[in-house]
Amino acid sequence: MNPKFIKIIALIFCCTFHSVVYAQSNSSIDGQIYRPISLDEYLSQVESNSGTITAKKLTVASVVAQQPYMSTPHIFPSFTYSRGSYYSQVPYTPYVSPGSNTYSLSGTIEGWGKRSARADYSAAEVQRNEAELNSIVKATRGDAAFAYLDTLRIRKLYSSYQVAIDKLNTIKAKTDAQSLAASQKNTANDLKYFAYTMGTFLSNSSPNLYEPIGDLEKIKVRDFKVSTLVEQAHSQRADILYFNEALKSADASLELAKKNRNINLSPSVWLSQTPQYVSSGTQYGNTQAYGFSVTMPIPTNLLFDGELVQEANNKLSLEAYLRDLKARAIAEVNQALMQYNFAKNKLQDEVADYAATAKINSGNSAKSIILMRDKEAELIDARINHAKALIYLLRVSGDYEIPKI
Repeated sequence: MNPKFIKIIALIFCCTFHSVVYAQSNSSIDGQIYRPISLDEYLSQVESNSGTITAKKLTVASVVAQQPYMSTPHIFPSFTYSRGSYYSQVPYTPYVSPGSNTYSLSGTIEGWGKRSARADYSAAEVQRNEAELNSIVKATRGDAAFAYLDTLRIRKLYSSYQVAIDKLNTIKAKTDAQSLAASQKNTANDLKYFAYTMGTFLSNSSPNLYEPIGDLEKIKVRDFKVSTLVEQAHSQRADILYFNEALKSADASLELAKKNRNINLSPSVWLSQTPQYVSSGTQYGNTQAYGFSVTMPIPTNLLFDGELVQEANNKLSLEAYLRDLKARAIAEVNQALMQYNFAKNKLQDEVADYAATAKINSGNSAKSIILMRDKEAELIDARINHAKALIYLLRVSGDYEIPKI
């Protein structure tokens, strides 16, 4: 067979398979339409549609746009042209006004170090805002992942009820099936409630809500060392990185405040041209006059240090916040690791308990079906709690991985 034909067939198959995977049909639960969405797709949409993230991206773009202006010398050139003078009435009869043309050019020579300090501050502000954007993105993704998992928990509980109800109907256990159906209806209300929370991260105005899908068994238990996590937190946590950049910006702002106290000079040159004219019988030829001046302000503002004190105190405040944040990171890592180890052990116990219960309850009695549904619910809770504990531990230790499901 022609190799090119084989490639075309393979490409068509891949595209068809891709469409089947992602073009999942909407489902209706208790009258509410849900659109299935994977965790990766959901987080991608969150990052694209979140108003908080979008607003911060615009802020970063604005700061970047200011950089060329902040890095350019501020000379503020000014050109002036004057003509005249003109008199509505001459001082005396033989007086002649020659109507001179005067041109002047003035500007500003900035005080020493102002431009470079301004450029450094602008660059630091770009880095600070980009670090803040990164922190917001990471935090928003983590919060959205929690909302997704909370909704996924309810969705799986709803499915577990449905499986049990179908089995009970098969064996004609109508009363037990009706009892589970009542509990399932409450679960459907919970699903709608948590699905609305998912939508808030997307600015979703559609009447259709999102239905999370995923295999929680893909999230495996892990082992961690607290010392490694703390070291990683201090070097990689987005909020700590933000404060590091904020400190650099504060230092640059303090330096800019110091340089702004340097005196600006305002030089000016002028040229005046007077055409030839006759006055009182005397012939005057073309004349030119020129001059130069420098204006230097008297720096009375240097008598006050309020701005310098304010900038210095701002830097000291950020240093204090950063010290507290690093100390808090140590506590948060230890607490999160405790929570994760508990969730991990709980998951392992529930997996073992579910397997053991399944061995001795392999029958199709109503009691066995209800018991296995209860055990499945406990296992679902354990898997969700383990996933959330893992994400939170990774987050407080500076690793913002969202496990695949």
